Amino acid sequence: MYPQQLLWSASPLAAVFFVILALFFGPWKNYKNQPIDDAERQPLLQALGPSFALNFDVTLERFVSYPAATQVPDTTAVILNWSRLPDVRRIVALLCGSSLDQTIAAIIVWNNSPQKLTEHDFVACPKGKLTIRNSPSNLYFQARFIACSQASTHYCFIQDDDYLVWPEIIQAVHAYIKRSTSLGVYLLPPHEKLSSDLRAISVGSDVHTSFAWLGHGALIPRARAIQFLALMNWFNASDEELNMADNYFTILSNTFVETWFDQGVELGGGQPFTVGSEGEERNRRHILRATDMLESIVASNDTSCSQVSEIPDLPYIQRGLQLDPPQVFRAPCLGSACLLETTINILPETVQHAASSASEMFALETANKKRIGVARMTHYLSHSPSNAVDGNPETAFCSFDNAKPGDMISLDVFTSQGLELQHVELAFLVDVPTESILRASVFEVGNAGNRAVSTISYELVCVDTGIVPPDRDFRFLRECSIQMLPSIDIAGAHVFRARLQKEMNQNWCIHEVWLRVRRSQ
Repeated sequence: MYPQQLLWSASPLAAVFFVILALFFGPWKNYKNQPIDDAERQPLLQALGPSFALNFDVTLERFVSYPAATQVPDTTAVILNWSRLPDVRRIVALLCGSSLDQTIAAIIVWNNSPQKLTEHDFVACPKGKLTIRNSPSNLYFQARFIACSQASTHYCFIQDDDYLVWPEIIQAVHAYIKRSTSLGVYLLPPHEKLSSDLRAISVGSDVHTSFAWLGHGALIPRARAIQFLALMNWFNASDEELNMADNYFTILSNTFVETWFDQGVELGGGQPFTVGSEGEERNRRHILRATDMLESIVASNDTSCSQVSEIPDLPYIQRGLQLDPPQVFRAPCLGSACLLETTINILPETVQHAASSASEMFALETANKKRIGVARMTHYLSHSPSNAVDGNPETAFCSFDNAKPGDMISLDVFTSQGLELQHVELAFLVDVPTESILRASVFEVGNAGNRAVSTISYELVCVDTGIVPPDRDFRFLRECSIQMLPSIDIAGAHVFRARLQKEMNQNWCIHEVWLRVRRSQ
């Protein structure tokens, strides 16, 4: 899927290494808070070499993958415009960039503003790629589903006009969803991800649903937008309900939607739609209305219910028993189309999902927050898995509890080409206690769906880095690495993971995880 790769390297001199770190730490914070375009951020990303150690093997290079030039784009990006035209221009410029040529086939800007727009209001896109739809009236959030339904591609990428999603994030989501059975992937910042996790609700064997916003970035099959609009039409939804379509979309699917920790950046500017208690109450009202709609269809086992029998099929609503939401947490990487996956406990087992009615969603969230406690919620928000793949050694993904057998953390780079017959290493930047956890782990390589897995027999090697963690009392961070390939036991390997084998009295704290290869001589 991703046979073309770019390899990064760094200077072998320790002095140059420290200059890079000095340049990196300051600009990185600015990059996270004040987004720049894809070309301007390349020097910052290139400052990330193959190692954080003072002395390292100069033949090693960081591995980064991009879509193959032969990959046919099959996704339409949909952006709504209302009051943030400068931000929309920035988003469109990124989506029109060459790095997404193999992913994004078309871009639709749906203009809900009375101020008419033309293609001349935006940076030049390849001919025929950008379409402007000037809406005769403000259709609010239903417009994104209408635009998606009118697209000619298999997938739609949806985002708000005040949020920036980097190209490699879109590439990673796209690579993942193409090979999976997922009905959609929703990128969320930690506070929204926590809310979504705590609202996931099950009522008997019929209702099993959750809520997620689409504005931070969501990739869905176009067919889902078509089915959703048909369902809302069958419900004879009011204009207000259609306008607030985001509040209904995930709940009415009757699935535990797949949410990832994101790496996006808020742009700000303009006038936000949801402001203060009035906006929160409006969202709450429509979310509860969505739960009522769902239960009116699936809460009864009597499939001969007259309301259901009026229509032969409601394909948008998923039916059948589902287990509790899977405890696999995912975060896409910055700087590379890769994905971190982990089963390390982020939420405690005390979190509940069972309820007597879907309308108890908010009450369930409140009860789950009490079960978790303030300390654990604060930890969740400040030490999310995305911190381990953001390229910044100052941030870290840390578990709240001690490490336990079966804990797994993996890196999926979505391609084996460029890795076959190469010396490939999985590298971690960790604190001293986590080094002991890694030494008690087995390391494995696998391919898509983990249909084949090979255990690695190479030795884990750890060295000092000279980096002191900003908020912890341990000494220098350690860089631990292990050779993962070549392996004679498996072909097509692109998933690399560590799996803990025994109980530990330390908690995980991973500042960075990445893949590197040895440059050919």
